[in-house]
Amino acid sequence: IELPSASSYEFIQKVSKAFAAAGGQILLDTRVEKLMLDNDKQLRGVVAAQKDQMVNIKARSVVLAAGGHGANQKMRGEESEGIDYYGPMTSTGDAYQFNADLDLQTHDLGWYKLYPHGVEVEPGVAKLTTYASKQATDMGAIYVNSKGKRIVNESNVYTAFRNAILKQDDKVAFLVMDERTWKKVYDLLILHDFTPEEIQSFFDSKDKRPIFVKGDLADAAKQAGIDVDELAQTVKNYQGYVKDGHDHEFGRDPKFLHQFEGQTFYIIEQRDRFATTLGGYSVNADNLQLVTTKDAPVANYFGAGEIIGGANGHDSMPSMMNTWGISSGYVAGAAASDNAQRPTPNAKPQLAMMKPTSW
Repeated sequence: IELPSASSYEFIQKVSKAFAAAGGQILLDTRVEKLMLDNDKQLRGVVAAQKDQMVNIKARSVVLAAGGHGANQKMRGEESEGIDYYGPMTSTGDAYQFNADLDLQTHDLGWYKLYPHGVEVEPGVAKLTTYASKQATDMGAIYVNSKGKRIVNESNVYTAFRNAILKQDDKVAFLVMDERTWKKVYDLLILHDFTPEEIQSFFDSKDKRPIFVKGDLADAAKQAGIDVDELAQTVKNYQGYVKDGHDHEFGRDPKFLHQFEGQTFYIIEQRDRFATTLGGYSVNADNLQLVTTKDAPVANYFGAGEIIGGANGHDSMPSMMNTWGISSGYVAGAAASDNAQRPTPNAKPQLAMMKPTSW
């Protein structure tokens, strides 16, 4: 299993340091509450809340980079039912509130970047098990549905498994493995954001999600709510495929066909998950300037990152959201800088929304 040598956090640290060195100021714990508009409804800055005061920030240009809305379950529609969120809990869609008066154009707010390998740790919220799940299937584990039937070639690309889960009525799959495999899976879960106490609580809370069970095959299936007889037949068939050296059902690569060892089985749930919303505000393609529902550009207002919809269509290549965030930030920043340096004839200094609200 290959782990990254660097992270988004490292990138942010370096860019932030360069920004500060160039004279920029970063205001932490400063939440935008509303926009400053002059008497002509031109954007002139923002009003933000800090711990014990309100702050007026005047600006010739503003770049909106407030992130997505995945953490706000009220903004998600029926299309997201059964799909858990695992992204930053700060992606609450605040911009859609403070931008409400601008009549901004949006599109495809119900599109999400979906991955498999989610474990629901609280309603609507998941942790990912990708490294552990990949290790399990490399060692011969299988994916079944609540009817006890295999649903996919377990060694296929992740999108195949993701789509197979979406086809299930309950949008849940189950990873079935032997104890030999579980020991490796456990180590990787601990390495990637789970704790021993947390995992044990999953096994102890049999009437709650996520589903983590163990026992002989029949007992484990019963605990997980899986059809016992069908799962027994599925495992028997799979063992036969391993003996034959050929997966007659899904054509799985023989190097990933391994016999289950022993009589103890572990079954854990697997759900689809997302961290990124793919829809959002519409912008002009040349400079990422926000536009209204009438396709009119909004003066002094630009957008970048996840909150701008459509850059990746209905799906994205893995890790490309970082690329979009970086590249769109550069384009929007350059456009905002150019805009700020232009003279503003007949500019009116009075601000209609400049007076701080009471705290």
